[in-house]
Amino acid sequence: MREPTGEAGGTKLTEMSTAEAELRKDPAKQARFDRLHSGPYFSAVVEANRAYLAAAVPDAAVTERERWVLTCLPGNAHTQRLSVLSMRTMEVLVLLEPVILGDGDVTGFVSVRQSVLKAALPPGRSLEQQYPGLSFRTDSPYHDAGEDQIRVLGPRRALVAAFADETFAAAARALATDLLTGRTSHARHHNYPLADAVLGRTVPVDPPVVDDTMRNSLLVRTCLEVLSDSGERMHGRTVLDEVAKRITLTEAELRPHKSGVPVWTIAARFHTGDAATIGWMVKRAGDWWITDAGRAALEEYPGRDEFYAEIGRRYREVYRNRKQARKKYDNRLHVLAAALQRVEPGSWTAYDDLAELVDGTPDDIAHLLADTYVENSHRVLDAAGRIPPAEHQHVRHRGSDLRARLVEESVEFTGRTANQEQRIPADLLRGELEPSPATEAVARRAWLVRGANVDGYDLVPRWLAEGWVSLAASQLTGAVEAVGPQRLAQIIEEEYRHKSYSVREKLRGYFEAFLRGIRPGDFVLTVEQGEIHLGLVDGPARFVESPDRRSNLRRDVEWLTVDAARDLTELTGSLPTLLQNQDDLIDLTDALDAVERLHADLTPEAPPAAPAPEARLAQVTEDVAAELLTELDWLTRLRDLLAERKQVILYGPPGTGKTYLATRLAAKLTEAHAVRLVQFHPSYTYEDFFEGFRPQSADDGTLRFKLTPGPLRQLADEAREHPSTAYVLVIDEINRGNLAKVFGELYFLLEYRDEAIRLQYSAEPFTLPPNLYLIGTMNTADRSIALLDAAMRRRFAFVELHPAKPPVNGLLRRWLERHGLDPSRAGLLDALNVRLDDADYAVGPSYLMRPSVHAGPDALRQVWEYDVLPLLREHHYADDVDVDKRYNLDDLLASLPSDQP
Repeated sequence: MREPTGEAGGTKLTEMSTAEAELRKDPAKQARFDRLHSGPYFSAVVEANRAYLAAAVPDAAVTERERWVLTCLPGNAHTQRLSVLSMRTMEVLVLLEPVILGDGDVTGFVSVRQSVLKAALPPGRSLEQQYPGLSFRTDSPYHDAGEDQIRVLGPRRALVAAFADETFAAAARALATDLLTGRTSHARHHNYPLADAVLGRTVPVDPPVVDDTMRNSLLVRTCLEVLSDSGERMHGRTVLDEVAKRITLTEAELRPHKSGVPVWTIAARFHTGDAATIGWMVKRAGDWWITDAGRAALEEYPGRDEFYAEIGRRYREVYRNRKQARKKYDNRLHVLAAALQRVEPGSWTAYDDLAELVDGTPDDIAHLLADTYVENSHRVLDAAGRIPPAEHQHVRHRGSDLRARLVEESVEFTGRTANQEQRIPADLLRGELEPSPATEAVARRAWLVRGANVDGYDLVPRWLAEGWVSLAASQLTGAVEAVGPQRLAQIIEEEYRHKSYSVREKLRGYFEAFLRGIRPGDFVLTVEQGEIHLGLVDGPARFVESPDRRSNLRRDVEWLTVDAARDLTELTGSLPTLLQNQDDLIDLTDALDAVERLHADLTPEAPPAAPAPEARLAQVTEDVAAELLTELDWLTRLRDLLAERKQVILYGPPGTGKTYLATRLAAKLTEAHAVRLVQFHPSYTYEDFFEGFRPQSADDGTLRFKLTPGPLRQLADEAREHPSTAYVLVIDEINRGNLAKVFGELYFLLEYRDEAIRLQYSAEPFTLPPNLYLIGTMNTADRSIALLDAAMRRRFAFVELHPAKPPVNGLLRRWLERHGLDPSRAGLLDALNVRLDDADYAVGPSYLMRPSVHAGPDALRQVWEYDVLPLLREHHYADDVDVDKRYNLDDLLASLPSDQP
């Protein structure tokens, strides 16, 4: 092939060059093509590149597009690229192989002209809103393409669908045209066999077989036949095993994938995903099962090719409908979510009712709810009260018996239709959505915005005088109040790129809260020179081009303390603790009761806000003491100690009832639901105990990491939400964990409950609420456990439970008497501990506090042989002691006084 002249618009010649002929003979390129061709993604690669070429390079005669197709194939160790379309060896369309297979699609990206896309955007709409399912990045631009380019990322199907949009196609075409008419050079990395396959051309060399040798239609139909014949849920591997028995697999299908498994299994998993999308089958948590629609389809389309073709047709229709629904109602989804919160168990609503709320159509709402999960969407039926078809069900509902679920929630059915009297019509939903004064009061929040030192200037006097509050937002321009969260994040990344990533993250939180978190009617506070000012938000966020760029983002505020500022020392509740946080914008809603009391003081006509009742541990009663077989005075002292110190550890030898006492007493001191038990062990971590990132399976089959609260964070949040209830966390075997590793920065909060500390993962200030109590248990006899360090001992009160001391001494005798058993057996435990002669390793009474132990001599001997002696052997592990002889049961029984047989 001759090189172009170098002039813009120069025509490229069509004869095959010597270089191309040599490249066609390269066995490595043919081998890489063969690997792709025999794998499960060949059809996806061909389809994506054909869609790109049809949109971006429509005139093959002028541009000779076949010279610029598909340079790389599987084998890149870093990105696992399946293919790229190259202009001057630059990647223009890339498909990436998914790490986790299943219902997921091949993902990829394409570069287009940014200016073309933005010019066609409606005012106030972001690219993400215009093209749902795709994301946009300006990093890693391609060389020689200029600055006007943007990288578009998303699933292969979403990219292919985007090419059908004329604006998107024009943006792709604008970039490709400039590249192809410029100074292009021959790409030595081109894989011509793949280019031939994409373009469907015949060349004077032996072409590769373009037909899909994977027989996807046979694989998909056989999978559904297996599921239909079974009539039950089957694991995906089991389905594939049965498929392998029913059909004779070809050599190409049996060829190993680079992951080691046969390529046909990957193809089957990949292409059955489309059948799941249209509702003919379900894939969830590794299990597959067929739906009624899938069984009907097997009968309606008996041929495997027509069956597979119908899947493709329906998938394209479903994808198009869902995409259109997302584009129409993306900014109204919150209305639907709020409406569905009002559809309680025992009632239902229809797509028609929801459509009326957003001026839409029932079909659009059905497609939207099938694509986007909204809580309570299983209670949405068609207008007649029938369960929607599978393609209108979200993946979380698909395959389950929705009728049975609704019946369980008390929805009445006559045949297949729900009772219309239980339907919540649009009028009622709309009325519920209109906030009443009571609703506004409940929804009110409180915020602190700092303005006393904005780049060295005190803005608070201006705020008070002119009636507003602000954030600097010095790098923002234009109507940012109208942009969505994703676009706002992009703007921050672009305009504040000179700041560190942690500063950008903090700014994103400030701007999000100021634009969308704060609402008219909310309280707003600010601090200046030791004084607190309080006001009420009186308008939406707005952008103002301030001359000094120190107050660009503003909200109107009705300040109540212009001439009546309050001293910080007058604040009550948790408000002083929260104000220690030095962030520029802080959510104070956790201290809303204190803010409301301050508001009542400033507005005498307003009724004073009653403080929430203080949480108190219940008093110990005689009945509780009798149930626990423990003296009332001792239990009362333990209760008072826990109330004062907040953290207590019960320690002692094994069998002294530490865990039993901790859990039972906690349940008596507060409500049962407010008690939680965890057990520490050597592998227990901060992420397990408090919060950490955990992998979660997404609806598309991929894994994502989500910040997940542990038991302490969950209980602390519940306690903060219900300040009048005492919450107790019981930590069993607390000294078995690496406490410094498990508690982390929470060590500080155990001692300073009134202080806040910034968390290492969620990076937000956190306090331990005063109504949260901790009870730990510690076994002193375990040699594998290190002693607690001094820091931890200072933070807990320690209460000993020992067989020789109250309340444990005499416990076994009291238990025997309660159960009508011979109390003289209590002397056996005393004799054992006297002979053991080691206070830390004394044996507690729990081993003998089971009725079965006292059923006869053989029962006692059994617990002695299999419970007590193994414990003593561990104690004497390094000693020269014959444990069986020294602690012989018969000898100990014989040593008891004669009145204790």
